Amino acid sequence: MNFMTEKLIPRESVVYTSNSNSYENYLKWCDEKEKVLFELISEIESNYSSLLDIGAGNGELTKNLSSKFSSITVIEPAKKRLKELTNNLINANLNLFNEKFETVKLNGKFDFILSSHSIYYLKDLEQTLKKIKGFLNEKGKFLIVIKSAEGELQEFMDFFRKDVLNEKYGASLKVDKIVNLLKKQGFSVRIKEADVKLTIPSINETINLLDFFYNVSLKEISAGAIINIKSYLQTNFSKEVNFSYPQTIIVATID
Repeated sequence: MNFMTEKLIPRESVVYTSNSNSYENYLKWCDEKEKVLFELISEIESNYSSLLDIGAGNGELTKNLSSKFSSITVIEPAKKRLKELTNNLINANLNLFNEKFETVKLNGKFDFILSSHSIYYLKDLEQTLKKIKGFLNEKGKFLIVIKSAEGELQEFMDFFRKDVLNEKYGASLKVDKIVNLLKKQGFSVRIKEADVKLTIPSINETINLLDFFYNVSLKEISAGAIINIKSYLQTNFSKEVNFSYPQTIIVATID
């Protein structure tokens, strides 16, 4: 697995900062939360008490982990997500930072640090991983959830990537790049996979999810690209659109 280009160009998450409801629909139509949650819980040691969640989104995943920890710190820069996030974690001992991880200042260290699909948006990844290591307790774990390079949805996205994305948006971040940077920072690394399935109720709803798939607003996608994608979907699916979408879970510990 390699970069499609040499340089990754980080950018803001479109669906987190706009009025799009694609993220909510994605969660509704796939079993990622259940499958990934199972793998995450299996990594929580009985003596862990503190959780740091970097880029918690609406807090659904954090909520389902919260009973395992006595102290929870959440970093979420998108103001759009704050109300739902705080509602989901209303019963937790919560410290919430509404800012980017690169600028946040935290006190103390954590037993369990999670970055679920937020690693794509962290600038200067090498320095970010170094900063995260400084927040991790000696026997703690840092878990990164990232989309796998395999699976039907990834193949679909790769096939239409040139049609949808302008070159200014750069390449997708790959697992091997993250692993190499983690090892460079002195982490030991294990890889796990979660077999996620996505079932979208219609072809039109699949088109509406393109902003989430590619992190670009729908109005920026050309009419020609939409026509090509819709034609592909109509050829390969009748009503529901089904994709396998495996997720890679990187488990990093300090040597």
